[in-house]
Amino acid sequence: MTLMPELARRFGATLVIVAGLALAAWLFGTTYTTEAARECYRRYRSARTAADTAAVEAFVPASSGGHTPEVRSCGSLRQAARWFVLR
Repeated sequence: MTLMPELARRFGATLVIVAGLALAAWLFGTTYTTEAARECYRRYRSARTAADTAAVEAFVPASSGGHTPEVRSCGSLRQAARWFVLR
């Protein structure tokens, strides 16, 4: 009769670990994507020609900070993301 509580305890621990990993993956995927990055992504996805892409590169999303030093164009956001991925 001692096998059942041990099995239930292991199952509960496994369930907690899996839920924690799922929560961490969701948080990692959502917290590092800003509204400006999502707007740029949508624009890049809809660009069909090199001229469209060049226009997106120069575009500064309204949600990127306005007139603060952190203002970034879609091109600079893409370069920062590429650098981060390659390092």
